[in-house]
Amino acid sequence: MSHIDLTISIDAFWLFQGAFVIAVISIVSGAVAKRLIFARMMTAFIYPIAGHWVWGGGWLSELGMQDFAGSAVIHALGGFPALAAAMVIGPRVGKFPSELPFLVIFRWLR
Repeated sequence: MSHIDLTISIDAFWLFQGAFVIAVISIVSGAVAKRLIFARMMTAFIYPIAGHWVWGGGWLSELGMQDFAGSAVIHALGGFPALAAAMVIGPRVGKFPSELPFLVIFRWLR
């Protein structure tokens, strides 16, 4: 990790990154509940690579991307996979007894 110019200790850096990866997984888990293999893949492979693109001097960093407090990286890495997984997996059939309350609320909001 000598290529990263850290102004904090390596332990604090790992703690910081651990908190961010937990935030990413919590966003995705809402869409793909009870599917732990996806969370493991995200933690082990996807997050470290994409995080490096922005924070570690990767290609997005070199293009001038700045991420303030993880807002872009965390929400993009949580939101886009959650959307893709929800589209592939589909709705949770039988999870809710009736769709009537949702239809009434959405009709009222329109």
